[in-house]
Amino acid sequence: MSELNTSVRVLLSDERDLSRYLPSLKGMTVLLRADLNVPTREDRTVADENRITAVLPTITMLLGAGSKVAIASHFGRPSPNKQTWAQMTAASSLDSVARVLSQRLGKQFVGLAPDCIGPKAQACVAGLQPGQ
Repeated sequence: MSELNTSVRVLLSDERDLSRYLPSLKGMTVLLRADLNVPTREDRTVADENRITAVLPTITMLLGAGSKVAIASHFGRPSPNKQTWAQMTAASSLDSVARVLSQRLGKQFVGLAPDCIGPKAQACVAGLQPGQ
């Protein structure tokens, strides 16, 4: 496959696969599934950035290619029997990870959708510009 278009879905398993497609990804929306379930301190700041550091080269490659990058990850392990919905939502928010990504990527803001599905998530992805 030499070219990609907006209707093509490609599963890339590592950066070698990714580099082969980079020229075709300009302007395309890329969903990157990343393991950003990092440990946090009691004040919800990131305690260990290793998983964030591991995904930075991939994010940088995609941004450099002019892709619109949406990153999906889970965070934490909610306890429905011990927490209210509001507590689970706050505990599983990726806001602390987004702040670290912003700093490490040199971006003023890394957008954060309030949920992974629904109109608000769709609007966040639709609002991305190439290189964001």
